[in-house]
Amino acid sequence: MHRTLLFKFTLAMPALKEKKQTTPVFGVILPMPTEFHAFKTRLGGEGSYSEEVVAGRKYFTKVLEKYTLVLCECGIGKVCSGTAAVVLLDRFNADAIIVAGVAGGLRADVAIGDIIVVNAVMQHDFNCYPFVPRHTIVNIGVDVMHTDKRLTEALRAAAEEILNKSYSAIVPQHVREAHGLSLPRLHEGCSISGDKFLENLHEKNEIVNRIPAAITIEMEGGAVGQVCYEASKPFVSLRVVSDLCDGNGLEDYDAYCTHVASEVLYAILSLFFDQVS
Repeated sequence: MHRTLLFKFTLAMPALKEKKQTTPVFGVILPMPTEFHAFKTRLGGEGSYSEEVVAGRKYFTKVLEKYTLVLCECGIGKVCSGTAAVVLLDRFNADAIIVAGVAGGLRADVAIGDIIVVNAVMQHDFNCYPFVPRHTIVNIGVDVMHTDKRLTEALRAAAEEILNKSYSAIVPQHVREAHGLSLPRLHEGCSISGDKFLENLHEKNEIVNRIPAAITIEMEGGAVGQVCYEASKPFVSLRVVSDLCDGNGLEDYDAYCTHVASEVLYAILSLFFDQVS
C-alpha cells in the first residue's frame, strides 16, 4: 500500500496563495545545469513565468495554455533529486513528476545516443541486509518502484513519434557525425540509481550480474521513485544514453548534453505534455 509523505519541508518560505488550478502541473527534474538551461531557453521568457530558489535549488515555472511546467535544476545524486521531488509535490503542487537527463547504458544492445523510456527504478547501492533483502527500501518494503503505466505508455508513444518523424531535424547528420553517433534506438526498461559514477567494466559487470534487469544507470531516479511511491503520486522518467560505463566517454560531454541529449529530451517531453494534458 502506498504511504503518504512522512515529512514536509518547514523551511522559511513565504506561504503560497491558494488558487484554483485548472490545468495539470508537471514537475520536471533535470539534474545537470546544461539540461536545465536548455529547457529553460527553449520555453522562452514570453508569457507567464516565474523563477525562484527553494532549499538551494533553482525552480522555473512556466504557465502554458494546456499545462504548467515547473523545472528544477536539482543537481546530481539521490539526495538532490529526492529533495527536489518533495518540493515539487509539496510547494508547487505537481500532479506528476518527470525525471529527465543523460544516463549510462548497461545492456549490450544499448548505444550512446539511444533513448530510454524508464518503466521501473531501483536503488542499486541501498543495502540493509540481513534485516531486509538487498536493495529493499526498509520503510516501504519494496525494491522496485514502477513508473505510472498510463504516462509511461504516452511517453513511449511520444518518443516513437519523434524518432520516426522528426529526429533527423532535431539532431542533424553533421551533429551526429561530430559525436560519432548512429541513428538511435528506443528502449524501455528498468533504470537503477546510486550515488556513484561507474567508470570501469569491473564495476559495471558486478552491477549487471547483480541486477540483470537493469538497462541503464543514473543517480536520481530511484530517489524520486521512492518519494512518489510514498506520496502516491505518479512519476515517469526519460533518459538519453551518454556513456556505456566502461571508462570511454565522449570527447565533448557538455556539447553532447546541450546539442543532442537536451534537444531530444525537450522534443519528446513537449509532445508528451501536449498529448497527456
